[in-house]
Amino acid sequence: MKNFRALFFTPSWMAVAALALIQLSSCGRNPDPVAPEPTEAEKVATLLTAGRWPLTSVTVEGEDAAAIFKDFSITFTNTGYTTTGTTPVWKRSGTWAFTDESATKFMRDDNVEVTINAIDGQSLKLTLQWNETLYGGKGNALRGKHEFVLNK
Repeated sequence: MKNFRALFFTPSWMAVAALALIQLSSCGRNPDPVAPEPTEAEKVATLLTAGRWPLTSVTVEGEDAAAIFKDFSITFTNTGYTTTGTTPVWKRSGTWAFTDESATKFMRDDNVEVTINAIDGQSLKLTLQWNETLYGGKGNALRGKHEFVLNK
């Protein structure tokens, strides 16, 4: 009996037995599920929908056009948007959807494509091409590339 104890109750055998019990006790359990990493579109949508975006500046073909967009702001939801203030190239409300997985462009429901040039929690830069000719005379021409800078 002494040889039996000496053989099976050595520290190395006890360690092996303890590890085997630990392994067996965890069998059949699923590890805690890990949330999948959000897609780029999900990340950008979260930033877009995180509140109202008031206009800081706007240019049309490089020229300051802030006077045309008085008190402009935009608020996004997961599939829509609403605007306030003067919005000659944005409807009061509409829908939008990303055009690809990179989430750098979205299409409005009026078939205007908008490029997201930069976005973070506090600032947003959008660019769109507007093909209408005039708004209130030649001095307020709207045709061309519009660059919007919006900051919270």
